Amino acid sequence: MSMEPEDPPGATFAGDIAAPVRPDLERAGNLPRYYDWAGGALGSRRLSAMVFAGGIGASIAVGLATTPLLGMPVWAGSNAILAALYRRRWNPGRILRRWSDFRPMTGAELLACADGAPVRMRGRVRPRVRVEGTLAPGDGAWHTLLVHEAVLRQRSVFVERGCDFDLSDTGGPRVRVCVRWARVLADVPSRAPWAPELHTVSRAVHERVVAAVPAAVLGPRPLSRQHLRAWELLLDEGCEVEVLGRASRVIGPGAPALPRETPMQPAIEGTAERPLLIVPAGLVRP
Repeated sequence: MSMEPEDPPGATFAGDIAAPVRPDLERAGNLPRYYDWAGGALGSRRLSAMVFAGGIGASIAVGLATTPLLGMPVWAGSNAILAALYRRRWNPGRILRRWSDFRPMTGAELLACADGAPVRMRGRVRPRVRVEGTLAPGDGAWHTLLVHEAVLRQRSVFVERGCDFDLSDTGGPRVRVCVRWARVLADVPSRAPWAPELHTVSRAVHERVVAAVPAAVLGPRPLSRQHLRAWELLLDEGCEVEVLGRASRVIGPGAPALPRETPMQPAIEGTAERPLLIVPAGLVRP
């Protein structure tokens, strides 16, 4: 019986050909829950229940007052109105206005900023570890994949993976962006009108898409390649983004330190209740 200690999970050695990338953040699910986070005013599930219950309630009220046949168009119309309000709620401009109290800063100003202060900083992405894309060759610090299957039972899902990266501006030290609690503000409607903007999927790409989406999200029914559309976002080297979160510090080069002091790097992070928000330049409409 061997008494050699077992290697820790994810351990890599110099002889390994390639070590698998373990993202600091991985999340996947149905597209209507893309912007869900704890502490939000209303989650997608509750809003969906409001849409459904509002339509049913209106149809019952009209049906009791007149005839049941008139209740159906009222149900459809009320659901359409509530769905439009649902989409408007997750309009990127509206989401950004919720972060209006986050003060713009440079990397140099973050050095003197108190931990926990709400800050926002614009700069360019400098990946520290890279995650691969799915639809086209390439990699970056963050990868978002949207998949839509337009069959009788439609499915719209998303997959996101991200690694901590550095953000550089015109002056001052690089700032670490900690993505454990993070969301990328992509202009993603929660209903079908965005489907024509997606790309068709080839046979080779179909296999990569299937491999990228967790089985727990897809369920037992396989993805149909003939009815599949997909879109992805990669935050690569040099991409301009704006980051909104809380000021912090991590071990790394940045602030001046004495010979025996640990050098600290300014950082921006989020929490479960208020995730860090990453806004790619040019992606947001008011």
